[in-house]
Amino acid sequence: MQFTLAMVLIALQGAGVLSVSIETQCGKLGVNDVDRSNLGPDVDPNNIRPCKEHPEAAAANPNSLTERACYLEKTVGCSIGGYCFKQCDPTVPGAWCWTAQNAGLGHWVTCTVDADCTVAQSCGVGTCDACGCSC
Repeated sequence: MQFTLAMVLIALQGAGVLSVSIETQCGKLGVNDVDRSNLGPDVDPNNIRPCKEHPEAAAANPNSLTERACYLEKTVGCSIGGYCFKQCDPTVPGAWCWTAQNAGLGHWVTCTVDADCTVAQSCGVGTCDACGCSC
């Protein structure tokens, strides 16, 4: 009986009946509405982040980099919340961006220490307020 119930649950989950809606999953981060019809050749359309905003945009941590103000301490780093950021425009002192996989449209790059983040990572792009350079 347990085996049959487990198989039914797996089948329902595979059919999407038990899945959590993307709206529920993203909450106040919003659903990513990137136009998938005009992606560059280096973007995997199957690896685009589901939620629009950066998780730290909703963080209540006063030490997080949420205000998008200029940040002059370092050119690359790991936030207190565990996300990579980097200097994004060397002509604008303090301009920074969150980094993301998949040419900036994928999941936000996570980290535990500054050394996990590099200037080679792509800045996040899309329709989110936290995308692109600050300042």
